[in-house]
Amino acid sequence: MKLAVFGGTRGVGRAFVEQTYDKHQLVCLARSPEKLQDFQVKTITGSVLDKQAVRETVDGVDAVVISLGATIGAKGDDLTVCSQGTRLILDVLKELGQKPKLLVVTSLGCGDSYSTMSLVGKMMVWFFLSSLIKDKDIQEDLVVKSGIPYTIVRPGGLSDGEATGQYKIGKSVQDASNRVSRKNVAHFLATQIQSNEYLNQTVVQLE
Repeated sequence: MKLAVFGGTRGVGRAFVEQTYDKHQLVCLARSPEKLQDFQVKTITGSVLDKQAVRETVDGVDAVVISLGATIGAKGDDLTVCSQGTRLILDVLKELGQKPKLLVVTSLGCGDSYSTMSLVGKMMVWFFLSSLIKDKDIQEDLVVKSGIPYTIVRPGGLSDGEATGQYKIGKSVQDASNRVSRKNVAHFLATQIQSNEYLNQTVVQLE
């Protein structure tokens, strides 16, 4: 299958590229495409806020992986890259008349998952991540209302562990840690490329 990847040079997105580049045809939008030179993927140089670059990336694809994210302390456009970038991707898909499956990575703490978090988790979101979570809330709303098939995954705190395939998925997850490895999130995304198990659902992922 032909897949567009946004955010493929680091974190979950890079782990997804590592796990799928030899199984699917990947088209990756990247500001620093040299970071993907070890993989047999097509790269488009540019930003997710560049309409022409986004168009080149999504044209004719079967699915779109969106793993965007700002870091703590981000400013300007970087602070709203998830919502702005996703809005542009959706606008371009609409113009092209395409409805590829959307696989979107947001975060535990978004939407109704906030109420399921521990007190410590809620304090972390409130004091350090509120602006980032607010942007991802907007991103989720855009995806859900887009009319395009989707699966949104809200991983817990991300770690550098291996892709074990051992994790829990659900609307809310009980008896689990508050963390999950980036590689396991990528593993879940890969399982959903052709699966309808979580179609048009937003789920939490924890180990």
